[in-house]
Amino acid sequence: MGALEAKLRPAVDGMMADCAALALAHGATFEDLGTAVGITRQAASHRWGHLRGERIVVVISRRDRSHPAPEHDSRARVGEVGGSGQYDADRGWWPIGADVRAAAAHAVIAVDGEVRRVYAIDTGGWDSDGRKWRFRAVDDRPLPAQEIDRLHTAGDLPYRLGDPCPTKAGGAYRPERF
Repeated sequence: MGALEAKLRPAVDGMMADCAALALAHGATFEDLGTAVGITRQAASHRWGHLRGERIVVVISRRDRSHPAPEHDSRARVGEVGGSGQYDADRGWWPIGADVRAAAAHAVIAVDGEVRRVYAIDTGGWDSDGRKWRFRAVDDRPLPAQEIDRLHTAGDLPYRLGDPCPTKAGGAYRPERF
């Protein structure tokens, strides 16, 4: 693979996945996708089957600011605190259900409507305060950009760094199927 192809392939694959997701959201079938790109329905289903919504990602959205933590919270500040405290601020305490805890492999942190960090979730690492939960990331750090791009291209992650990810009604935390 040439240097140019190595740079272009992930970008083109990502754009094709975005277009396939949009088409599926508007009622297209895998037969339609296959016909559009010259492959069989089975090949389209294999390539973009992950877009059907069988996977879950934890999405935490916030504004680009920090503020004092609520009284019951052990963190001094929450939000975009920066530095070594950012990991704990991102983890937070959220009302995350058992099905999401069992299925989510990643947590996406969006700031002002744009993906800023992604964590791989340690599947055995959920902490509880008795009412809410917080994830524990593999190696206690966000994933590097190259790994996020690889996961997105493979269909294992719905977002890349810098992608739009607006806050939706219901608060800062939401489970998102993809």
